[in-house]
Amino acid sequence: MLRIGGRRTIVDLFEENVDRVPDRPFVRFASTEFSYGDMGRLTAQLADVLHQAGAGHGSRVALSITNRPAFLVAFLAILRCGSTVVPLNTLYKADEVRYAVDHAQCRVIVTEQALQATVSEACQLVNHEVAVLTADNEEEGLFGLDTARSGLSREPERQAQARPEDLAGIFYTSGTTARPKGVMISHENLMYSAEVTIKSLGLTLEDTPLLAFPLFHVNSLFYGVLTAIVLQGAIGLVSGFSVSGYWQDVVQAGATWTPGITGPMAALLQQQGESDVESRHGMRFAVGGMFTSVEQIRDFGERFGVDLIQGWSMTETVSLGTLHPVDRPTPIPLVTGIGYPTLGQEIRLIRDDGSESEVGEPGEILYRSPSPFGGYLNDEQATREAFTEDGWFRTGDVACMDENGYLTFMDRKKEMIKTKGENVAAAEVERAVNEHPAVLESAAIGVPDRDGLWGERIEAYVVRSAEAEVEGEEIMQWVGRRLADFKVPGAIHFIDQLPKTPLGKIQRQKLR
Repeated sequence: MLRIGGRRTIVDLFEENVDRVPDRPFVRFASTEFSYGDMGRLTAQLADVLHQAGAGHGSRVALSITNRPAFLVAFLAILRCGSTVVPLNTLYKADEVRYAVDHAQCRVIVTEQALQATVSEACQLVNHEVAVLTADNEEEGLFGLDTARSGLSREPERQAQARPEDLAGIFYTSGTTARPKGVMISHENLMYSAEVTIKSLGLTLEDTPLLAFPLFHVNSLFYGVLTAIVLQGAIGLVSGFSVSGYWQDVVQAGATWTPGITGPMAALLQQQGESDVESRHGMRFAVGGMFTSVEQIRDFGERFGVDLIQGWSMTETVSLGTLHPVDRPTPIPLVTGIGYPTLGQEIRLIRDDGSESEVGEPGEILYRSPSPFGGYLNDEQATREAFTEDGWFRTGDVACMDENGYLTFMDRKKEMIKTKGENVAAAEVERAVNEHPAVLESAAIGVPDRDGLWGERIEAYVVRSAEAEVEGEEIMQWVGRRLADFKVPGAIHFIDQLPKTPLGKIQRQKLR
């Protein structure tokens, strides 16, 4: 594995920043600013509390906090005490939280008051003791230990400096299985991701990213937070994407770029009436995708002075996998153009039989990196199946490549549904639907959204159990109690039988 930054980790660089530039801004949030010195003090305090709660070198700590400085305090404190951080989607329901905490064997979970009820319910369901730390509503760096589930009866784990090869994070991502898979990311992976992003985008100390995407996503965390730490720079953090307040957020943060924008977000901004603030910002470019047309990309740039840069990545790629050239006149051939492989990355396209795809012919993306992810937690079979014998990662995504090596995204080979900026596995939706006692079997599909703003909407085709009576609304409510709202089907269609191949595989295209 390529060793980026020698034996140093992101934690080492953060602590160097605390010592060398303690007064330099690190986080700008609303009207509040936190310096490296401020964050260093807060993370050190929380690391001590985590240690008392039983966290230490090699243990796992779940993190369920919305976009606010407390997330970053917790993230850095967890890494600082040598533990592995397990970020959770804040839209998860109790059963989803329970699964991740059990699967990763988390000894501690750090959360906030708004999510405390869900976390508490999940903790009652896990098979081991879990200490709960809750962020204060008023003070971003203060965390209280839930004495009802403190875990203080355990001996604290030893504290030790994290090594580059140590496991830094477990990031749950929807795959083709009924439950999300835990992608194992090392400290070296974090350093590598930051270096690739910095070099691919030409970032400097003067650049400040605006982070509107959730921090539990690698998009904001890897491409925004980590790059700022490496550069000793600042980030602009907002609680969420606001159409009416977006450009004011950009100005207030002093943002020069953002690692998170989609076609639907761009369309909403373009639908807003012109305002004075949209001409006073300093943002140069935004990295994203799902754009609706080449004209949208052009018009957005002409109106706001911001280049929309398309790229492609997955949690498993660790870093940006491909990127349209930044500050280059290269025309985007199609709205689905995703550019060239980034520095150090290799990409091949293959047919179903494993042979190489020709120029212009669709093929599955095989990906290879000097810093590959560490596989899927507790799933050796899935890890083996994810890689070829010579080390190429099977992405399940399909693309075309032109004679110059420029890539255009085509489709997802895996049964994934892209809705509201989230990837949802059809199998996960079907698992929840099939648990209803009146359901025999089901199939979930993605259907293009009517207004084109949110990608796809989820719909499910359901075969009732013999003589069972159930309405679609009841099934949707059933799923809504088990899965995050964005995973709940927007429509239920009852059908006598699902179309299948002779081998029993559901023919989803017929349903579409």
